[in-house]
Amino acid sequence: MKKLIAGAAAAGLLTAGLVGTAGTANAAPYPGSVVTDTKTQAPLVIKRNKVKIKVDVGVDGNVTPKGKLIFIVKKPNGKKVKRVQRTYKGKKRYSTGDLPRGKYKMVVKFVPNNKNSVYKRSRDVVKFKVQPN
Repeated sequence: MKKLIAGAAAAGLLTAGLVGTAGTANAAPYPGSVVTDTKTQAPLVIKRNKVKIKVDVGVDGNVTPKGKLIFIVKKPNGKKVKRVQRTYKGKKRYSTGDLPRGKYKMVVKFVPNNKNSVYKRSRDVVKFKVQPN
C-alpha cells in the first residue's frame, strides 16, 4: 500500500511540473561554418633578402575562401620584426618584403573578410633563415 501511495504522489508531482522536469530545448538558428586549414611552405634557407612564402588555405570543397593573410615575422627571441597584410587570392607565393640576414619564425594567419563569414580563422607557423649571397 505504501508503494501505491508513493507512486501516486510522485506521478502527481511530475504532472504538475514540480519535480524532475526540464523545459524543452528550442532549436536556435546556427550559422553554417567552414573550417579552414592554413598550410605554409618556405625553404629552410632563403638565398635572397626578398622572402616569398607559399600559402594554401584549405577548405572542404572546391571553393576559395575570401579573407586576408597576416604575416607576423619574429626573431628567435620573440621580438616582432615585421607585420604584413595581404589579400588571399588562392594558393600561391606571397611576398613579405626584404629581411636582413638572420633566423626568423613567421606566423601566418588567415582572417575572413567579416566576422559573420562562414569561414573560420586559422594559422600556421614556419621557420626559416635568410642568408643572401
